[in-house]
Amino acid sequence: MKKGIYALVINGKYYIGKDHLIEKEKRIKDHINLLLKGEHYNRYLQKAFDKYGDIQTYIIATYENISKEGLSVEERRFIQKYDSYKNGYNLTLGGEGGHGLIITEERKREMSQRITGEKNPMAKLTNEQFFELVDLFVSGKSNKFIGELYDLHDRYVSLIRHKHRFKTLWALVENYIPTKSNDVAELLGNVTEEEFLMIVEEMLEGKTNAEIEEIHTLPSGTASRIRNRKLYNNWWEKHFSERECIDNKIKVAHQREVKRKLVENGKRMKGKGISESTRNTMMKNNGKSKGIIIDDVFYHSMMEAERQLRINRKVIAKRLKDKAYPNFIEVQIKKTPKGEFSHNSRKSKRICVDGIEYASIMEASRQLGIPNRTISERVKSESFSNYKFIEVGENPLSKKARKVLIDGIEYQSVNFASTILSIDKNILVRRLVSEAYPTYKYIENV
Repeated sequence: MKKGIYALVINGKYYIGKDHLIEKEKRIKDHINLLLKGEHYNRYLQKAFDKYGDIQTYIIATYENISKEGLSVEERRFIQKYDSYKNGYNLTLGGEGGHGLIITEERKREMSQRITGEKNPMAKLTNEQFFELVDLFVSGKSNKFIGELYDLHDRYVSLIRHKHRFKTLWALVENYIPTKSNDVAELLGNVTEEEFLMIVEEMLEGKTNAEIEEIHTLPSGTASRIRNRKLYNNWWEKHFSERECIDNKIKVAHQREVKRKLVENGKRMKGKGISESTRNTMMKNNGKSKGIIIDDVFYHSMMEAERQLRINRKVIAKRLKDKAYPNFIEVQIKKTPKGEFSHNSRKSKRICVDGIEYASIMEASRQLGIPNRTISERVKSESFSNYKFIEVGENPLSKKARKVLIDGIEYQSVNFASTILSIDKNILVRRLVSEAYPTYKYIENV
């Protein structure tokens, strides 16, 4: 049998319901019979029918194969679509059961007996109607909807809502907190226990709050409140007693799903690690960072120093300007102008083409207008004797280069010593002129 969603419309406002025998219109017929007898359990729908005397019925959706929980989700979706919760005759957000403060008939009779013979401070409402309004406030009905139902001005309804009228009767109502009508739907999830378990399973699969709210047609923020145990905490304790364990599983699943989606969308994965050499290269090429020397150790930036020394960057910045810390020295790093070649001694080799030296194959390619792949093949080929690599020892010293003696070993230049010893050039220069390093000195060219 088909299941479906139906609507009752009175005065342009909706009541949305679900029916497991939608083809026979069983639920619709039950509503009409009760309304005609004046015995409908939804007294607000009954009051509207008595007032306007006209009702329209519609079947708005049918389903061949749908579960009980799925039909509840569809009911909730249509309640939101037709705004039948705040400005209609539905007393809940849909699904199963009610919520909020409930005043039973027995309780109402008991309270009415306590005030028997007392004159109502406002003749527009009886004592029984006042308690009906309390139910409407708790269920989230708007002032405008209540005003139309009881022939009251919506501002007057607002005064009642916030206890500025009927104070004697309000004293008999317990556990009521004045709330704005449009806040109630956002504060309540209104899902069944079976649907709650479905939501937790979806969280364990890594679905986001927005995805869960879309699947179950929940108000914004409901999934977050469920995830953080601000809703249905008794069900959490009942089904998931080991709180820390289930929370960690949900967190790990969510992080895994986010990373998977980032990869699918071609975006860089958050937290993806990079090698130390790549990080150092990025620091060297960062035009905004400045090199610093702390205790004769060179760092390409304050961020690098902070990471290795575990000293806050603000503290490092202050010490660089403070004369009380002579061991904190700022170094101006010479940046390679844009468009010029930056020689990398680890990867590139100098080559000679037709008697002219180039720092690398890439530089020769740019200046000669020959593809670097072609140059690379010619250097290795015996047919092109005019293309050849230049070994480090064959590189003639420039006139400005000065030999240095470090720990008894002679080097052709500061640059050469820096490459061999893996010590920054700036540190070598400082040591060569410092009396604290007698084993570091220049050798005069003959």
